[in-house]
Amino acid sequence: MLGFILSQRMVVLPEYNVAYVYVTLADLLAFNYQTGDLEGVVNYPLSIDGINMVALFKEQTDTIRISMRSKGNFSVNDLARKHFYGGGHRNAAGGKFDQNLDQTIAYFCSILENYKEELAS
Repeated sequence: MLGFILSQRMVVLPEYNVAYVYVTLADLLAFNYQTGDLEGVVNYPLSIDGINMVALFKEQTDTIRISMRSKGNFSVNDLARKHFYGGGHRNAAGGKFDQNLDQTIAYFCSILENYKEELAS
């Protein structure tokens, strides 16, 4: 499942120094997902040169769960609290969004411009 996610479900947005990965309900079923199978997946894209923030979107039946990680001074905690009903720590946070997967990802991408300067450092 890790190889599939990184090769087929990862999007890099170099203009924002951000990457995201997503997993659909169909993906979870196809890989016979068990709780814990996605542990650590959100950290892999942080190893890409220039990427300072990563989000993992996990589709569930009634919501989208989001895990976020960052490097340096960018606070995913602040982003999660402000936009995704969540929180955590400066470099590790989570949240949720009550739209479908496409809408959630579109919203996430739409707010990145507001953080472009912070994400560049």
